[in-house]
Amino acid sequence: MTEIQNQILHFASLKLGIVEKPNNTGWVNEPAYEAEMRVLGWYSGGSWCCFDAEWVWIKSYKNINPSVIPLLSKYFSGNAQETARNFHKSKEFTTSTTVPVLGAVAIWQHGSGTSGHAGIVVAIEKTGFWTTEGNTSAAGSREGTTKKKRFHKFNEPRAEKKLNLTRFIYPL
Repeated sequence: MTEIQNQILHFASLKLGIVEKPNNTGWVNEPAYEAEMRVLGWYSGGSWCCFDAEWVWIKSYKNINPSVIPLLSKYFSGNAQETARNFHKSKEFTTSTTVPVLGAVAIWQHGSGTSGHAGIVVAIEKTGFWTTEGNTSAAGSREGTTKKKRFHKFNEPRAEKKLNLTRFIYPL
C-alpha cells in the first residue's frame, strides 16, 4: 500500500458516524468539518457524499503531495456523475469501471439519471468491497443522514431504481 493510500484510509475513517442536521443544513457538533466543507463548495441543503470524498483526498494529499490539490479542486464536483466524467477525461488520473483499489473514490449512478453517490474504498474482499460514504443510511440510501462504512458486492445487476456502480477513481 502506498503512502497516499494509507493517508486516504486514515482520513476516510475520521468522521465515521457524523450526523447531519435536518435537510442537509450542516452537521451536529461538527463546526470545523462544516466550515471545511463550505470551502469545498458544499452549501446548506446540498448532498454531501462527493464533497466528503473530496475532503478526504484533499486532507490526504495536503502533507504528502500538495501539488495535486489544484487538480482535485478542478475535477471534483458536488455531483457524483460530473466528478466521474471529470476524472475519467483527465490526463492525470486513472479510472476503472470494474476494479477497485484502496483509497479509490467509488461512484454510483442512480438508475440512468444524472444523480448518484460517492464513497471511498477502504477494504477489498473476494466478493466485494467496503467504502466509507457520507450522506448515507444503514439501508444504503444516497439520501441518508450519516457517514457510514458499507459493503458492496461485485457484479450487482443494474436497476433503474437503485444505485449502480459506474466507476472507481484511483489516487495518484
